[in-house]
Parts: sequence; structure tokens; C-alpha cells
Amino acid sequence: MPNNRQDPSTDAELSKLTQQKLRCKAERKALVLRIEELDQEVIRIDANYAAIHNKRLPLLGLPTEVTCMILQFAVGSGYHISGQKRRYFEVIASHVCRQWRSIALTYSRLWARFCYVGPKTFLNDMDRLDAYLNRSVSHELELWLDFRMTPIQNELDLLEMALGQIERWKCFVVSSGGEDSLFGIHSRIGHLGAPKLEHFSFVCEVFSPSGPHIPISNLEPTLFTNGAPKLQSVVLGRSSAICLPSLSNITTLCLETLHEGMAIAFPWSTFHLILTLPLLSNLSLAGDVVAHPHASATSPITMGNLLHFRCGGCGVLPFFLPLLRAPLLQTLIIQNDGFNDLFLESVGASAEPYAFPALQTISLLNITFDTLAAAWYFARMTESATEILLSEEESWQTLLSALQCSEEYPEKTYWSKVKLLTCDFCHWNINDYTTFLEFAKARSKNGLIIRIFDRLDCCWRQDLAREYDVLKEICTVEVMDVTNNPFSQPWPPGAYNYLHDSEDFFRVDPY
Repeated sequence: MPNNRQDPSTDAELSKLTQQKLRCKAERKALVLRIEELDQEVIRIDANYAAIHNKRLPLLGLPTEVTCMILQFAVGSGYHISGQKRRYFEVIASHVCRQWRSIALTYSRLWARFCYVGPKTFLNDMDRLDAYLNRSVSHELELWLDFRMTPIQNELDLLEMALGQIERWKCFVVSSGGEDSLFGIHSRIGHLGAPKLEHFSFVCEVFSPSGPHIPISNLEPTLFTNGAPKLQSVVLGRSSAICLPSLSNITTLCLETLHEGMAIAFPWSTFHLILTLPLLSNLSLAGDVVAHPHASATSPITMGNLLHFRCGGCGVLPFFLPLLRAPLLQTLIIQNDGFNDLFLESVGASAEPYAFPALQTISLLNITFDTLAAAWYFARMTESATEILLSEEESWQTLLSALQCSEEYPEKTYWSKVKLLTCDFCHWNINDYTTFLEFAKARSKNGLIIRIFDRLDCCWRQDLAREYDVLKEICTVEVMDVTNNPFSQPWPPGAYNYLHDSEDFFRVDPY
């Protein structure tokens, strides 16, 4: 049999080592606790040091009310959050120092604006929305929910939290691409009231129970039927137009599409009702949201309060624009549209055009005119403009080139009041330089300024150095870089911008 007995000296050595190990663990545990205590002590010392040091900083000596104003200004107006991950300023501000954290967490207005653009770590956004709702207390809410890349169930969970605060909504923006994702929202908020709501944007695939392509026959509200007395700004897509709030008090209306090839939501008769809304001053149409009028619809349409009008890819524009009488219209933006003989037929080719008397700015972005007659008719309608913005892929395709080079109308008397001309082209034809030179000569007494991007400036300096110098003697040439983009400005001009820059249908990036 093997001998399993151990030497007593070996047992003693093992016992000694075990005791040493236990003592080391105990010392290590004590050291860990001491390190934690020292870490806390360092934090306390740093806080006391910062508190004494910060007393000398003028910024932290400001009254709390002024600090709140600074924080609110830094948050900014509107949402301009790209697809890249970015910390929210209100969160950053609450981590600067103890004083700012105390101010930020108790300043309810700082947490009244929530933006979700999926997909993200959804549970974090649920917690974030819950925190924002709690910290904003009873302050009016501005909620932006972009669900186009979000699973349906996650949409509904976030939406459920938002719907619970409907009495606090000041701004509510929701977008979704799924056909069934928000089907129930119509019935959920149809009978409710939104007493503080000022801006409502609902661009989603929400179809009527009667079918997805039923046109809107009247302006009877189907949302917030219990009242939304402060509602002034509305954005609707074609399919979500069945979710119609009261439009009686609105000043800004945007009708836009999500997809091509869908049925038109507004027949001409309903659109005519929209045009007669008494307070409407800003109108934006994107896509075929309105049906063409009947041939007999040739009576002038007066919009006495219209200030800003823009239209993109809207086939009804050639019919509508010649009929429009807008004595206060200041800005006109037209994008991805064309003017053909129908433009003249709606009023008669020999009719004298109505010139918008208060017009200041025209933006023409990728526009075509099938005939010179239509081009000249439009130029006479917009004669009062003092600022013109042109963006085309080819320089020779601009309305300016068509008018300046036409032989049928040699007098070239148009846009005589222009003081600012902004241009952007993907491809530049060297022969078109004469167009700008002659245009500038005819308006030299206006103090004309021509703005171009640095890429075109480089082409002119390299290919037309002598001619470019002549142009600079006649007018002022201002060179812009791509970060200064006058083709993508907040709309309506000077208004609070509820949109991401990238979400605006009319956004145009420099070529």
C-alpha cells in the first residue's frame, strides 16, 4: 500500500503559506477600500477646488436667469442632427460643472425639445424620452419622431409615451415609411384636443379605411376635433392627408409627397378651398399633391395674405401660377418644374401678365421652359424681383440664358430691378459668359452683385481671365464656399425651422 502520510514539516509549511495568503487578501481588500476612499476624497477636493477657482470666472458668476438664457440659446432652434452620432447639448451642459448641472437639471425649458431619428439603441431613447418628459415638468413640448428606419413595435412604444403628453405639445413632427405602422394614430388623437399645439407635421403612410387613394373632398377636420386653437403651421403628405387638423387659423401649409406614383390627395376643388384660407401666408407644394383643374377653371385666384410660395415637381403650377393674384408675395421658389404652352393657355396667350408688385426674391432650381413665349411671360410676371437665384446642371439651360440670347425679343427688357444674382452650375459653357456680361452691363446702375461658388470662380479665372476682370469692373463678384449655401435657407424666411436641413424637399446642395 502506498504511504499517504505527509511530513509534519510539510503540513506546517502549507499552513504558513495559507495564513500568508489570507493576510495578503485582507491587506488587498483594505487597500481597495482605501483606494475607493481616496478616490472619493480626490473628487471632493477637486470639487472644492473647482468651486473656489470658479468663483473667479465671470461666466459662473452670472445670475441663474442669464445662464438659463445662454443654455437655451446654445440649444438652438430647430433640429439639425445628421446621421452621425452626436451628443445633445443639454446633456453636455449638465456635465460641465456642479453649478451648471444644478441649473440645467432644474431648467425645464432645456428639456422640452426631444428628437428621435431611428434606428438607434431603442431602450436608451425610451429612457431618454422619459427623462426629458420628467425634467421638462409642465413646459410645452417640441417632439420630433422619425420612424422611417424603426421597427413598428418600437414606434408604437415611443408614440405611446408622446401621446400621453398631448396637452403639452407645442410642436409635433412624426415621419414613418411603413404603410401600417401608424394606422391607429388617426383614431387615437382624432377626438382629442391639443390646446398648445402650434406646429403639426404628419408625413406617414396612413390610409383611410375606405382605401388608400380616396381624395380629400373637403377641409373638415378629422384630428384634434376637440380643439387646437393655436395651430398655425401644418405639414401633410398625400396619404396622411386624411389626418387633417383644423386649417382655419393656419398661416403656413406644406403639402408634400413621400413616393412617386401615388394617387393625388387633393382635387382642384379642395385645393381651391385651401387657397382661400383667410390667414394663409406661406404655402409649399412638393410633388403631385394637387389634381389639374378643369379647363373651365380660368378665374383669377386672389390670395391677399400670401407672402412666400414655393413649388417643386408640382404639375399644377403652369395652370395655377398665371391665375394667382398675390399683392403681398415676397418670395417665389420653383424647383424641378417645367413651363409649357399650357402655362399660357390657362390665361390666353395674348393676356397681359399679372406682375407680383411686392416680389423681392425668385429661386429657380432645375427649371425648364419649353417656349420662349412662356419664358418671357414668366419674366414679366416677376419683373419686380430684386434678387434672383439660379441653379442648373448646365449653364445654358437657365432662364437667364434663354432670355438673354433670344432673338425673338431683342429688347431684352426684363428683371430691370435686380441687384443680386446668385448662380450655381454643374457644367459651365464658356460661351455663356457673354450672357452674364451683357446682363451686368444693362444693370450697372443697380449696384449689381453676382454671387458664385469658388469652383466657378476658379473656372472663370483660368479660362476667361481678361473677360473676368471686365465683369468685375461692371459689377461686384462675391465668391462663396460650399458652407455658405444660399439655396438652402430656412423656410419661411426668418421663421422657426422645425426641419432637419436634410429633410427639406427643397434643399439644394452646391454642385
